[in-house]
Amino acid sequence: MFRIRTVPESNYRAIFNGKDTIRLLLNPREKMGALKLPEITDIGLNSKCFANCPQCYVAALNTGVNFDRIVEKIYDYYGNLPEEHRPFQVAIGGSGEPTLHPDFVAALEAFHSLGIVPNYTTNGMHLTPTILEATKRLGCSVAVSCHPHLDKVWRAAISRFKEYDIPTCVHIIVGEPGSAARFHEIVETVPDILYYVALPYRAVGRAKDIPVEQEWDKLFDHEPVPNAAFGAYFYDYFLTHPEVVERWGADLYEPEIFSAYQLLDDSYRVLRVSSFDPTPKE
Repeated sequence: MFRIRTVPESNYRAIFNGKDTIRLLLNPREKMGALKLPEITDIGLNSKCFANCPQCYVAALNTGVNFDRIVEKIYDYYGNLPEEHRPFQVAIGGSGEPTLHPDFVAALEAFHSLGIVPNYTTNGMHLTPTILEATKRLGCSVAVSCHPHLDKVWRAAISRFKEYDIPTCVHIIVGEPGSAARFHEIVETVPDILYYVALPYRAVGRAKDIPVEQEWDKLFDHEPVPNAAFGAYFYDYFLTHPEVVERWGADLYEPEIFSAYQLLDDSYRVLRVSSFDPTPKE
């Protein structure tokens, strides 16, 4: 799904090759302006999850619900956008565990049919051969949440994705005591990962307010990981630690500048800032 988006009023061009996005300034002597259209949209299909993670930023529960008519909503919203206005890709999973939804595979197929790459994040608890086969067939990439209390589950999920040769990232929340060392332990012991993504712990949802910066310092005191990536809310930390940005080669963008958040509930026409900040996006 090779696509190019040029936004002259923002001094910006993006080239998407189906997996990665190359971002360019049309005039390198000028700054980039704001973007009105997201390149990637974080999609919530439900509010249901059985993992009971103590740091869950959306506070998903096993008593949550699967949103109805999600395929109809996908076609209604994205099918009525001009192709150049559609995001390059979606990241499904910003609300509950997406693979629990009975129409999960149908949602992947709907996005794919509209020229949008349907990636997703999962805790790995509910993978089936049907889901794995569709993930491979539709060219999805996946991210596996590596929560400590689900250690055996997420390791088994990564093995299953590797069996199907599916590009796999891992998400590791960093902020709680010992989480920086755990990030580097996973890097060393779980090979052949597309990106090791460090997500900054935030006191949202069920997550308690705890000091985190000392643990972030420990994360970056190690030797840089070549295929590391970082959650958007490391932005303020990076601004005050330019030596980390230079040493680790991190790309520094304002949070959510290229993305938006969409719940496929009754508010599905509203694009929001992020799953951390569900206020409508201007």
